[in-house]
Amino acid sequence: MKTNKVLVAFLVVAVIIIMFGIIYICYSLSDLKEDNNDDSNYNYTNNYDSSISDIKKDTFITMAQQSASEVRLNFINGDYDVIGNPSNGECLAVSVNSTSIDSTSSFDSPISNDSYVIIYNKSGSYEYYIQMIDEAGNGFGLYREYDLEGDLVVNNKQDIQVISEGSKINLYSDDGNNSCLVMGIVN
Repeated sequence: MKTNKVLVAFLVVAVIIIMFGIIYICYSLSDLKEDNNDDSNYNYTNNYDSSISDIKKDTFITMAQQSASEVRLNFINGDYDVIGNPSNGECLAVSVNSTSIDSTSSFDSPISNDSYVIIYNKSGSYEYYIQMIDEAGNGFGLYREYDLEGDLVVNNKQDIQVISEGSKINLYSDDGNNSCLVMGIVN
């Protein structure tokens, strides 16, 4: 009989401990759930949208760099010899739409006719600058191809220059700005 009383007391204590354990676990889980729902410092939707935007900007830059690579190859192969080579301080403008890159930007808008690869003769060596914008206004002004990064892609037509034969244009790079006279345009 004494053994049964000890066994019953042991079982009652065990049940109480188990109940407190279950209550503690449930309380901890509900507290954790409340913390996750009330986290105002992290907005999943905005961070996802921001990541998509960053990918689109990087893709836009990659398209611009591909067009510059194609223009460089065409220039080296003499495809623009009919127009002539730019003299020191001059530049040749090649329409991005004349290259084989996709005519639609990563923002699902057609590439604007104001998009150019510039071949700039700087003291006998050639540098390549790009101005690329789509019809929705996403893009960047005339920057050296090696200085391009996704942060330059904005929806602002303010930095876009009108490029025409005989016009003087400003070229931007990390090591200083230059200007050149457009001696010819390839459409």
